[in-house]
Amino acid sequence: SPATVLFALLVFVQFGNEWSLAGWLPMMMIQRLGISPFSALMLLALYWLCLVTGRSLAQALLPRFSHAKLLMSSVVAALFGCLVLGMTNNLFGATVGIALAGGGFAMIYPLVVEKVSDRFSYYHPAFFNGLFSLAMTGGMLAPSSIGLMVKQWGAGAVILVPLLGTLVVFFLLLLIQLESKLARA
Repeated sequence: SPATVLFALLVFVQFGNEWSLAGWLPMMMIQRLGISPFSALMLLALYWLCLVTGRSLAQALLPRFSHAKLLMSSVVAALFGCLVLGMTNNLFGATVGIALAGGGFAMIYPLVVEKVSDRFSYYHPAFFNGLFSLAMTGGMLAPSSIGLMVKQWGAGAVILVPLLGTLVVFFLLLLIQLESKLARA
């Protein structure tokens, strides 16, 4: 079904966003901001802390809030965090951008997985394994593509993949909403 393809693309791109930022963040911070490797690794630890904490928080928030509003606010937070990271020239801006991007990315995956399980509850469990495997593929391909971009355009290109990927996630969410309304009609 079209919804299956849209959800598969969504998790593919979302894992690419998360892992590309995780893989290249220290190098970007060292080259663009001139901070020490230790500080860059501490910022990476902050990113993972925001990601893990956000995923745990998502589980607590799912029963209490509208999933559509949580999903859209997460995408907006991730997009804003990527923009701040792309434009910052200081450690404070980098910290704010990392916290927003990590927190925004954290909520998207649990919400999408819940939507998939609700929408396709009749699917065989192997379907979900395949969906997760596709997501992992996105998580591996995006950081490797950044390597080619960095060679061509420099360290500033690191933020392009998660920034554009977040826009793609937003567009895919809109398409999923549209497909859901069309399927109900």
